[in-house]
Amino acid sequence: MERDLTVNWSEEESESSRFSGKVHVNYFFFGLFFFFLAFLHIFHVFLIEEGNSFSRFFFYVYAIAQSGLETVFLIFAGDIFRRFFPKWFFSVFTIGVFVLLIGHVIDFPLVRLMDMSFWDTIGWISQESWDNFIELLYASNVTMKVWVLTIGLIFLSIIVGLLFYSFTDRLSNRKPWFVTSNGLAIAVFALVFFL
Repeated sequence: MERDLTVNWSEEESESSRFSGKVHVNYFFFGLFFFFLAFLHIFHVFLIEEGNSFSRFFFYVYAIAQSGLETVFLIFAGDIFRRFFPKWFFSVFTIGVFVLLIGHVIDFPLVRLMDMSFWDTIGWISQESWDNFIELLYASNVTMKVWVLTIGLIFLSIIVGLLFYSFTDRLSNRKPWFVTSNGLAIAVFALVFFL
């Protein structure tokens, strides 16, 4: 029985491998995710003032391991969402992965310029009321048109991220790469132990 390799992972394959322990990896997307994240973290370490060469090397390795842990964990979580949850839930997960990537990109200059993490800022803003949030936007001295345009661009980039994941999933289905669930779990625990 021939299978069209240009379509997403089929339902029959998903059902047959649900309990087989094989994890289908979108290696194009997660490979780019890992390299981009590792580049951001390594560049952040590179921009820190000169210090002991051993400590810089340690933090370079730590940045790579942290990026690897995040990537492997997302592959593992994505496989769980793909296998055991409805299809729309996996789409929400994919959007969440892209939002996480955007958060890392926003976090990089915020930490460098303001010594304030994007994630701390989100936590701080989420505790405010709607009126206080609007007042914060006005107090930033940026017009509302720019804020609306920024929010629109963020939503547009999320849609582009979902389409990009779908495109790379089709590419990775042409030459599928499977790993075992046990292998992913061992990788996660080894990276956690290292960090």
